[in-house]
Amino acid sequence: MARSDGEARRAQLLDAALHAMSERGIVGLRIRDIAEHAGVATGTVHYHFKDLDDLLIAVHEEAVDRFVGARQEMVAALPGAQDKLTALIDTGVPEDAGDVLVNALYDLNTLVRRSAVHRAMSRALTEQQVSLYASVIEVGTAQGRFSPTAAPADIASNAVALEDAYGLYITMSAGRFTAERARRLMRVHLAEVLRCDALLADEEDLA
Repeated sequence: MARSDGEARRAQLLDAALHAMSERGIVGLRIRDIAEHAGVATGTVHYHFKDLDDLLIAVHEEAVDRFVGARQEMVAALPGAQDKLTALIDTGVPEDAGDVLVNALYDLNTLVRRSAVHRAMSRALTEQQVSLYASVIEVGTAQGRFSPTAAPADIASNAVALEDAYGLYITMSAGRFTAERARRLMRVHLAEVLRCDALLADEEDLA
């Protein structure tokens, strides 16, 4: 279904905000910066977002769409737990340092300590991702594919923590730590804790 003009404009402004944050960071970010990136007047930004914080909340919502909603749909379409888990691993880290949404999420962490709204949204994003991993692990256990060495929720929490840490390495390393290596390392870890060597079937030697 095609977006309405209003939805298309909001999406354009959100994309402009992500690029402005990637260039300037969140400290000192102004509505004017976003308007300049979008090529519109500041009044246009205020028409769609009441203030900067409203726009930053929309960034959180975009992250939920990408890292939870889209991944839920993706794994639901795959029959085998191994394929589901591999798909989660492949979509959990940024491809490179140019991923503006991931960069924005790291910047938004600076608001967590002083904003109850951002703290709650950040916590919810993490919990939803953990739940998604845990559900796939439970499916794989029921299918006889996985033999977890710990509670599914604990393994899932570690997987999401690895995504966050490796994502930070990727965005900060200027190509010295790659998405491909992050995904391989996650497969190695999950293959061990789930006792599922099949996760490494297509992997080359990491050495």
